[in-house]
Amino acid sequence: MGGFMLIVFVLISSATTLPTNTGECSGEGQLCQFPFLYSGQLHYECSTRAPGGGQDLYGRCPVRLLNTETREASNETSDWVRCGQNCPLQRYTENSEIESHMRALVQQFPQLATLVEVGNSSLGQPIVGIQITRGVEEEREMLKPKVRYSGNMHGNEPVGREMLNHFAEVLLRGYGVIDTITDLVNRTDITIIPTINPDGFDRGEEGACSGADYKTGRFNEGDRDLNRDFPTWRDINSTIENMFLKRQPETQAMMNLILSEPWVLSANFHDGAVVA
Repeated sequence: MGGFMLIVFVLISSATTLPTNTGECSGEGQLCQFPFLYSGQLHYECSTRAPGGGQDLYGRCPVRLLNTETREASNETSDWVRCGQNCPLQRYTENSEIESHMRALVQQFPQLATLVEVGNSSLGQPIVGIQITRGVEEEREMLKPKVRYSGNMHGNEPVGREMLNHFAEVLLRGYGVIDTITDLVNRTDITIIPTINPDGFDRGEEGACSGADYKTGRFNEGDRDLNRDFPTWRDINSTIENMFLKRQPETQAMMNLILSEPWVLSANFHDGAVVA
């Protein structure tokens, strides 16, 4: 998790006047102040390194800022509270909430984001994502690289799913505020798909960090490991039509997306006690 969060935090390198509070996250009955600047890093999520946090690893947020323009947070322990369940990255997000979040971001940032409807799961749940780039509704800029992030291919591996769901928010809210994020969105065409296996996620059990079968949520509803359902080098001489035969609905949906755009880079997030 640390490697990806480095993108969220370290890319945030320079900022001048920042927007006012961006959400309704609260803790201990008080409104959290997001984004906030603390220890040289701008946060759009709660921090485990907050004053008063010690070693309990609970996320905390400031409820008072030293400077409302720079969003610099107070260093006083009394000005920080433990984040509630409605704060980013404090709980696992339901499938319907992820779809609603993607749609809400598109509605709020129409010049930067558009909804990506990948397809449906075996049980008919929508698999959706978001495309983020400058001029997203215009013709694609020549040679602008297209990058794709996806997560939760194994339903019981939800950490990448949460990170991607939040990463979309950080990119959009940081645009025009953080130089590095603005440059990234201007120069790159980014597609984020938080979950490929929503059915498996529903079957998974929070706290169970291992398991490699249908019952634990790793497999899709068709009892298939989606990570091993895609064509391989052995299919190099097959026609595209034959490559689609006997694939799971989630796999076919992703294959259609993969073949529809000139991607230059993609990453699929895996996590858990054993990554395979």
